[in-house]
Amino acid sequence: MFPMLMGHQVWISIGNYDLDTHIDFLKSYENLNIEIIDKDSFKSEEYFDIPSNIWSLKGLTEAINDGKRLCISSLS
Repeated sequence: MFPMLMGHQVWISIGNYDLDTHIDFLKSYENLNIEIIDKDSFKSEEYFDIPSNIWSLKGLTEAINDGKRLCISSLS
């Protein structure tokens, strides 16, 4: 967690894998759910007004492959 503008930012990683591995793992899910939970010395409401979010994974394979093609085409 890092200060940013008038709040905080958090970077969340689900791993550093080959794109096909990510696609194979995520395509069995309908949504990706993230929730920032409280611990003894950390209270999420002190930093975040929205402690959870849900992203639809519908069209995931096509979106990732489109992004990959755009990245590769920008190299040439």
